[in-house]
Amino acid sequence: MTKLWQPNPALLYHLSEDATISQFAPRPHPRKPEHPPIVWAIQGSLVANYLLPRDCPRICMRCDQQTSPDDQTRFFGLSNAQTIIAIEHAWLDRIRATTLYAYAFEQADFELADAAAGYWISFRHVDPIAMHPIDDLLGQLVSLGVELHVMPNLWRLHDSVAQSSLQFSMIRMRNATARSE
Repeated sequence: MTKLWQPNPALLYHLSEDATISQFAPRPHPRKPEHPPIVWAIQGSLVANYLLPRDCPRICMRCDQQTSPDDQTRFFGLSNAQTIIAIEHAWLDRIRATTLYAYAFEQADFELADAAAGYWISFRHVDPIAMHPIDDLLGQLVSLGVELHVMPNLWRLHDSVAQSSLQFSMIRMRNATARSE
């Protein structure tokens, strides 16, 4: 088992299931093909959002200064976690079997694209300065202080969080179990 890793807040990261990337080349935006090709990276403080298999649907939640006291109580209750990530239990075996590789980059190679989401982009090829294998994704999330919610279906939470004052990210929801009526 790999020693649990601590992201450096001064660096940016790209997490991948591919251990063989020596250089990141700009790629077209999957939903905005009219935009120029880019390399994506995430700031270290939000890397937990990506410590799951790429296609795993998830809801990532945080409280910030805009979060109402009612929403903080409703979604975080008695938790003292800074981040809650909800996943579907159908993904647990895949999560346990997946190894991710955290590729590190200098911030100088990127420009900030979305401060709230922690997204950084580069329009040119970028060489990683380090690569860290992560073979215990659940342990890694826990070591970063994430509270993990494992649910049969994410859609009720999705709808509630989308209407809340929380800071949130909903990733790969197209892969979530179908809505139940």
